[in-house]
Amino acid sequence: MAAAGLAGAVDQPSTYPGCAARELRVEWGGAAVVDLSGCQSFGLGAVATAPAHGSALPEGDPATGYVYTHGGVSPQGGGSDRFVVLDDNSDRISIRVAIAAPASALALGPETPPPLRAGAAMRLRLEASGGSAPYRFEVIDGSWPAGLVMDAEGVVSGTPTARGPFRATLRVTDADGASAERTFAAETAPANIALVPTRATATAGQPFRQALHGRGGVPPYRFALEPGGQLPTGILLGEDGVLQGLTAAPRGDYPLRLRVTDASTGAGEHFVTADFTLRVRP
Repeated sequence: MAAAGLAGAVDQPSTYPGCAARELRVEWGGAAVVDLSGCQSFGLGAVATAPAHGSALPEGDPATGYVYTHGGVSPQGGGSDRFVVLDDNSDRISIRVAIAAPASALALGPETPPPLRAGAAMRLRLEASGGSAPYRFEVIDGSWPAGLVMDAEGVVSGTPTARGPFRATLRVTDADGASAERTFAAETAPANIALVPTRATATAGQPFRQALHGRGGVPPYRFALEPGGQLPTGILLGEDGVLQGLTAAPRGDYPLRLRVTDASTGAGEHFVTADFTLRVRP
C-alpha cells in the first residue's frame, strides 16, 4: 500500500524502463491521472517532491498512478508544474505537468467584416471583449485581400486590390494567454470605375492633347476605343488614356464609347465602358 505523506527525496531516478520522467496535461482547475502501472511491482511509494500549483494523490491500492489536481490559481495564463513520486524501489519518478490556459469569455468581433470594394480604402479595428487587456491579434490561416494589412493591435487598413472571395481566420490572445478565434469569409466587390472627363474640345488645325483618367478603381488604368466608335481623323487614343493629335475633321460632336480597365486582380479583367464626346470646332 502506498504511503500518503511526503517522503525524503532520494537521488536515483527510477530504473523501470521509461519511468524516470513522465509528462501529463491538465486543464486549468482540472485533474488528470498519470498511469505509472509499469513503474512498480508492489505499489508506488509516496510523493517525494510536492507540486507547486496543485496536489498529487495516489490512485489505487496498491497505487499504480497518481492523480494531479490543479489548484486553479497559478501559474498565470497556464504553464507547467512538477512533482516527484517514488517507485517501489524508492527511486524517483519525475512528472512534468502541462497546465492549459484558463478558459475565459474572451471573444473576437465584429461577426462579419464591413463590405469591401477593390480600389476603396478601408480601416477596421477588430474588437476583443472579455479576458484581460492588452490583446494581441494575428492571422493564423488564410489572408486578407491583397492591399490590406493587419497589425498586432487589430487594425486592418489599406486599399484592396484583389476582387473575389477571401477567407481569413483570426486569433486574439489576451494578457493571460487565453485566446479566441473567428473566421471571416466574404467577397471583395469589383470597383466602381468612372471616366474623367467625359467631354473635350479640339480645334481644327491646332495641336490637341487631353489626358483621360479613371477613378474609383485600382490604378493604373488602361483605355481603349470600343468597336463602332470613330475618332476624328488625326486624333489617337493611347492605352495610357492620352488623346492627342492634329485634326482637320469637320466641326461637330464625335460620340465615342471607351473601355476603362483597372489593375485589380481576380477572375479575368475588370472594366467599364463609358461615353465620351470629342467636339471639333473650327
